[in-house]
Order: sequence, then C-alpha cells, then structure tokens
Amino acid sequence: MTNVNARFALLQEVERQSSHHQSTAEIFGRAQGLIALGSVLVPMVQAQSDAWRDRVAGMTLAQWFDLFATQRAYDRFKNGCLSRSAVALGLVLGDVCVSGQLSVKINPPKPIKSHGVTDALVARLKGISSAPSDALSIDLAAWIDSSGEVALAGADVMISEQAVALACQWVEAFAQAETETVVDGSVWPAILARLNGSDA
Repeated sequence: MTNVNARFALLQEVERQSSHHQSTAEIFGRAQGLIALGSVLVPMVQAQSDAWRDRVAGMTLAQWFDLFATQRAYDRFKNGCLSRSAVALGLVLGDVCVSGQLSVKINPPKPIKSHGVTDALVARLKGISSAPSDALSIDLAAWIDSSGEVALAGADVMISEQAVALACQWVEAFAQAETETVVDGSVWPAILARLNGSDA
C-alpha cells in the first residue's frame, strides 16, 4: 500500500502545478483538508477491520465516485458540491499515487475543520449494500498518528512524475467542467470516461 506521506506529497505537488486554475486554486485553498481525507480514505477504511478491508478491496474509482461525489437527498456535506468535489479529487490522487523518482518535501495537510464531512462519509459507507456490520470510526489525524509513518513536516518523499502528470490531467478536466456537472457530481464519471478513452 502506498504510504500516507506519498499521498500527501502528490497532493501538494499537484496543487503547486495547478495553481494557475482559479477554480482549483479555490478548492485547494478552502478544502485542502477534505482533499487530504479523500486521498487516504481507502486505506483508512481498509484499516478499520478485516471485514471493511474485504468489502472495499474490489471497489473501483467509479464506485467510490458514485458513493461520495453525487448529490443525494440526505446529503450532510457542509458546502455541498465543494466538499463532495474535494473528497472526490482526493480519491483520484490516492488512486493514481505511486512511488517514483520525483522528490517532494512536504508539509502536514491543513486540518479538517468540521466532523460533519467525516460523519457523512461514514453514513454513506454504512449505507452501501453488504456493508460490514462492525463499527466504523474515521478520524484522519488519529489514523495518521497511528499509521507509524515518517513525520510529515519536512519529509522528503519520492513520487512518480507520471502520477503527477495524470493527476494534473484530472485537475485540468475538472477546471474546465460545466458548473452543473460539478454540482450534481456527474463531472467525475464523465472525466473518468474521458481519461480512460484517451488511454485506450
């Protein structure tokens, strides 16, 4: 499993390279903690228990988008589409993150200011079909502390330049998307289909 530091290093490098987009600069600025949460969400859920690890092991990025990025009537996400899009963007970064030759010196991610988003994530996870019956408790700071990784502040982390380039393609596509598709969450499967098509 790619370590936590590598995911945060990719997050910060993509933020640096995509800062010329006003829309993505806003989402990185206001919701970096949520992007960070999204980037480590899958290993966090897998670490909850064997049952949860087995449940999410086969989930695709598209399935994670369907679970978290789309609008729903019972949505508890503060700031609505901004929070959902931030979590989805983080899921992308975590999905493409691999080690490589690019050295990045990282800083700790900005903390999440409200537990409302993590409550919403847990509620959606528990609502999926065949969800494990055991308890699920997600706390980003506590999970990072207990993961035993190298201290985040000032750590030099090696990540893949190809992963950075791919992640920046996602950011570019998101920045160019129609507002309506961002609000209803359809931007994410649309970008996924477009990028998969370009890779074929």
